[in-house]
Amino acid sequence: MNDFMETAEPPISSATKTSRYIGLVISIFTLILILFFGTRGWIMGSYRAECILNIRNVQQAIRSDFGMNSRSPSDPIDWNEIFGPNGYLKKPVCPAGGTYTFSKVHPEVGKLACTCSHADHVPEDHHDW
Repeated sequence: MNDFMETAEPPISSATKTSRYIGLVISIFTLILILFFGTRGWIMGSYRAECILNIRNVQQAIRSDFGMNSRSPSDPIDWNEIFGPNGYLKKPVCPAGGTYTFSKVHPEVGKLACTCSHADHVPEDHHDW
């Protein structure tokens, strides 16, 4: 006698197999879309943060030049001294491809010396910079 009883599994229909594959493909596609848009949002946020840090660094360089060289508000800015080989920093580049506009004169406290063309790349609170 045989100690094992043989059981027959019902065959899986091709329609069931097809629906399983379609479900798997839809799940993978959905995951890829979530990752794509999530990553894109993270990258755009990272670009914004880096751009605002660039603007802040330019502002600090201008304030350093203002204090160290006894400048007055509305004195002209020589950007070659700020970004030059003996300057305070390298000329920044917006990571998202925006264009920086630099002030021609030393701004008053609370005003920015550098702005970006991206509307989203504006510091929320820069009044004490």
